[in-house]
Amino acid sequence: MKRNRSPLLVVCVLSLFGFGTANAADKATRVPVLEAFNKGNVEIVFDATTVKASGKLAVSVRNLTTSPLNLTLPKGPTAFKVGGPLGTLTVESESIQNLDILPGKVKGLQLSQSDKDRLTGGKLTIKMTPNGISANAENVSIGSMN
Repeated sequence: MKRNRSPLLVVCVLSLFGFGTANAADKATRVPVLEAFNKGNVEIVFDATTVKASGKLAVSVRNLTTSPLNLTLPKGPTAFKVGGPLGTLTVESESIQNLDILPGKVKGLQLSQSDKDRLTGGKLTIKMTPNGISANAENVSIGSMN
């Protein structure tokens, strides 16, 4: 006996398991972390307490919205205006990193710094407000790389 399989059934099964167009749509809706920061949708913590051991900053991204965020951090440098004596903090990712963050939740990354002046100690928390960048520095130290 020959069975006829409906093309609609095949598409439904593929979509149910995340194959096909669902993945393409997901990639198209990802927002760069820098754009989400500039819109005030995320708070970012740069933690330099681990720099000496790992050579990288621990970076935490918190979703400040009431909806899930699908973010992406591109490969290469991303510069955040942080104000104060540092001015700009540039982190560098070795690969594209996708971050899916539920409301109020945090995702962490380990990223290199690529500016001459770098965060070498403490924690720096930044977020965008209607009045501009809000920064909270805890025992922050800045050093230069030659």
